[in-house]
Amino acid sequence: MLRGTAMQTIGDFVTWMAGEQEHIANLIALVAVIISFYSLYRSSRIQQEQLRLEKFTAELARQQTIQLKRLQNETPALFLVELAGHLATLVRTLDGINPLWMHRARPGIFERADISHAGLHVICYESYVKDLQDLDTRIRLDNYYKEVLAFNARGAALQAGTGDELTVNYFVRGATTLIRTAMDLCQVLMKMMDDEVLSGDQLGCAIDNLAQQRGYYVTVCNASELDSASLAGLCRRLEQGERNEDIERKYPLPGYLLGLSQAAGQLG
Repeated sequence: MLRGTAMQTIGDFVTWMAGEQEHIANLIALVAVIISFYSLYRSSRIQQEQLRLEKFTAELARQQTIQLKRLQNETPALFLVELAGHLATLVRTLDGINPLWMHRARPGIFERADISHAGLHVICYESYVKDLQDLDTRIRLDNYYKEVLAFNARGAALQAGTGDELTVNYFVRGATTLIRTAMDLCQVLMKMMDDEVLSGDQLGCAIDNLAQQRGYYVTVCNASELDSASLAGLCRRLEQGERNEDIERKYPLPGYLLGLSQAAGQLG
């Protein structure tokens, strides 16, 4: 009996389905439309999210480019300013010691002389050397600052009273080496920066000063290789009007030699 009832129910359902076929088709179509709209809505949301993500990624890339450009420009600029300060200090120190240095063959002359020295800053090296993008420049700066630390240590030894000739010799030679290295590094650092940074007021003044003082730096360095006798001989040649390529290359400011000779003569 139950089986018969079930069969009757199924038959009635089939008959109803046959009679309502059009309505059912419409309902299926409506459901399909709803699903389609929902899919389009989800797809639109996904596309909007993708666009938002692309915009975010593009902005992040732009910010990273700006940051990289800043590091590529500002980091060399910071080192350039610090090295310009080194050059000013080194040349002032060497200029002060050169008159005495001309008499270095005289026994005990450094034992009774006060040699002034100001330590060179290493702030940029400690804080920003890792930000330099160019590996070769980073290595050159690393070697330069190692020499700076050695130079500072020798200066501290001089101020402590250990002014023997060997210590002073290392001090003077270290100063000349650092001056020449710093001048070369400044040229390298300038090539790493774009025109906008180079033309800035403060950095532009530093660069102009480096260019104007280069002849002075070279002359002071090369003068430290002379002694009192060779300095006097060179000054006589200059006073007689002698000029040649070697003199002009090594002593772009010959007037410095004449002044150095007078200062050394007062100590002689």
